[in-house]
Order: sequence, then structure tokens, then C-alpha cells
Amino acid sequence: MCSLSLRRAWWFLDTFEGQLVRGWDSGADLTAELDTEGGQDRYLLVPLAMAAYHRRGLHLDANQIYAYAPPPIVTGSFDVDQIQAFDFVAVVNTVGQLHEQLRNNPS
Repeated sequence: MCSLSLRRAWWFLDTFEGQLVRGWDSGADLTAELDTEGGQDRYLLVPLAMAAYHRRGLHLDANQIYAYAPPPIVTGSFDVDQIQAFDFVAVVNTVGQLHEQLRNNPS
């Protein structure tokens, strides 16, 4: 999950769909949604993160996130065994380039 505040709203960078979407009107709204089980499942992917941590023993450094290799946009699979720890910036950059390529050449 990546969120940022622009123009008095909070936005969600959906790396699975390759979209930046307006999610919340305030930081308080974002926090309130992330305090729910549904918000944690949708935006933080808590069940997948917990499986990567507990079942696979993957631990993160401060600048890392869990990500799929290869990503689900390529495989169509959300199998926890495909999750690895990667640098945050590298994942966002790579997934952004992949979505751009797929939009320009869908075949």
C-alpha cells in the first residue's frame, strides 16, 4: 500500500491494478478505514503479509515490502509462495513500468 496526500485528499497507489485512486478526504478517514479488518485486508493485504511472515519466514528491513515475483498481473496468481521481500522504490518503479508496457502493448 502506498498512500499520499494531494489536493486535500489521500490517494491510494494500487500496484495490482496500476492505478492511482482518490481514497479518502482526510488522514483521519484513512486511519479509520485502516483500523478495520476490511481496510487492512484491502489496502495492507494483512492475510498475505502474515502468511509471508509466519509461513515463509520472510522478514522485512526498514525499506522493504512484500511483493510478488513475478507479479500477479503476469501470472494471474496470488500464491503466497511467490511473495518475496524487495526494496519499496524498486517494486513501485518496476510494477509501474510493467503496467505501462501492458497498457501500450496488451498482447
